[in-house]
Parts: sequence; structure tokens; C-alpha cells
Amino acid sequence: MLFYKTDAPGRNWKLLALLITFALGTMVNSGKDDVMVLFALNRPLCWNSIIIGYFTATYALLLTVGSILGIKLFGRCLTDGGIAILAVGIVTVMNAFQAFVSNTTMMFLVPVIGMFGTMFLPLIQSIMSKTVLEDEQGALFAVIGSIETATILGSISLFNMIYAGTVHWFAGFVFLVTTGISLSALATYCIYVRISGIQLMTSKQKDRIPLLPD
Repeated sequence: MLFYKTDAPGRNWKLLALLITFALGTMVNSGKDDVMVLFALNRPLCWNSIIIGYFTATYALLLTVGSILGIKLFGRCLTDGGIAILAVGIVTVMNAFQAFVSNTTMMFLVPVIGMFGTMFLPLIQSIMSKTVLEDEQGALFAVIGSIETATILGSISLFNMIYAGTVHWFAGFVFLVTTGISLSALATYCIYVRISGIQLMTSKQKDRIPLLPD
């Protein structure tokens, strides 16, 4: 699949790596919302609708605030590429932690741990838009929209099936699956970083790092 009118070595591979990364990130970001509600309703939490409402509001608030503040905060020392790696790492830790949640306090710590993780998908979209020309972006974002819709629908069904099949012996197993998907997203993004040679730290921050003497 080509988005470039003028080809250059490696550009399609870079975009392919980013599209795969975006698809995997969307699976984790949007596909597990229904499962989180089911997880909260069942053991060990056994929440009612009121507590679920408080959690949902807290989750949405912290992740929204984190996505806004995170880019400004980490942008002082990291490029968009560096922030993206940090964000997907945060998402991975959040999902791994959620797999072993056993009480209300731990569950409310989940959005605290992952509040900066929502930076990942917007940054990936931004990086992808910079890989194509202005008159090629329409085709790119059409593909992104299709991938996003298909991935969300597929991941919701997948995670619900996994949760239904594992809830009796390990309710948090589905979050270990999302952890693995997050690691896969990190791996494909690192492939992009490798083949593109992008910088992860800002030039000012690099200048502050002392070099070892020869």
C-alpha cells in the first residue's frame, strides 16, 4: 500500500510500522473499556453502579488531563518520538498492574499510573501525518479511520471472549493480554525508530548531557 507519489527507500516500511503500532495501541486504548466494567462488577471488586460511575469519571478526567499536561511537561526534554515511547511504556505498566488489582484502592490507582499513557495515539497520528505530503494526508487519514473502527470493534469482541473464558480462574488475565499487546506496540514502534533514525531527546537536553572524555 503506497501513500507516496514519490517513493523513497524505507518510507513505506516506516509508515507500515506506524500503522501497526497505531492499530495495536487502539486495541488497548479503546477495546478494553467494556471489560473494565465487567471486571469491576465481578469479584474481587463487586462494585455497584455508583462506584463504577465515580471510577469512570476519575479515569476519564485523569487520562484527559495527563494527555494535555504530559506533552508540555515531557516535551521539555523529549521529542514526540521519545514521548511516544514513554507513553506506551506507561500503558504497559498500567495494564500489568490492573491484572492484579484486588481491591478498590488498587483499582483507583490504575488511572493514576496510566494518566500519561493517552499521549501515545495522538503522537503516533501526528508522526504519521509528518511522513506524507499535504495532498497525501487525505488517503492516510482515511486508512487510519478504517483501521481504528475495525480495530475497536474486533478488540471489544476479542477481550470480551477472553474475559468470559478466564474470569473463573483469573479475572485479570485479559489485562495481561493487553499488556502483551502494549509490548507489541512498543516493539513495532521501536522498529520505526530504528529504521527512521529519529531523535528521542530534544537538542537542548542533549547539550546538557556531559560527554565522557576521550
